[in-house]
Amino acid sequence: MAFAGGGCSTVGGIDAAATAGVSNADAVATLSYIWSGARDAINGAKESPKASFNIPVSLSGECPGGGSRNYSGTISGTNVGGSGTATVHITAALNKCGYDQTTTITTIDAPAVTVTGTIAIVSDAYGASTLTLTVPALTVNSVSCTGGIAMSLVATSPSSQPTATGTICGRSGAIPVP
Repeated sequence: MAFAGGGCSTVGGIDAAATAGVSNADAVATLSYIWSGARDAINGAKESPKASFNIPVSLSGECPGGGSRNYSGTISGTNVGGSGTATVHITAALNKCGYDQTTTITTIDAPAVTVTGTIAIVSDAYGASTLTLTVPALTVNSVSCTGGIAMSLVATSPSSQPTATGTICGRSGAIPVP
């Protein structure tokens, strides 16, 4: 099973509130980076041959620009004849996690990330999904992200790009997420 994301995200669709301390581009890039770790952890889970399953999910290590990230949790559910439903529960912590945002290194501190929700299993692959990504306390480049992140990520098929709807750093809207 694989959960796919599409191309690059743009900042369109998110409220460009002038009062936010974290720029619109940094907020969207941060959401994309945090989501990519969750997606990689989900994709790294080994498929179970059992009808009922509880699969550990894990991704940890150094971030490309320094610092560290650690994602862990479970994917549990049923898969009978190639169809079923999986429930996702992942927690993560990013500590001074740096990543390259084209021209600059962006650093994230996010001590309590959660990703929860469901993924349909269709023909032994991930299908439609609805996941919630929550980060109550977040710092981007040493600036507090007011309100953190509370986004619902919805994908309609294994190859579709998820759309995120909710709030990031005091802004609200909907955007495609790679």
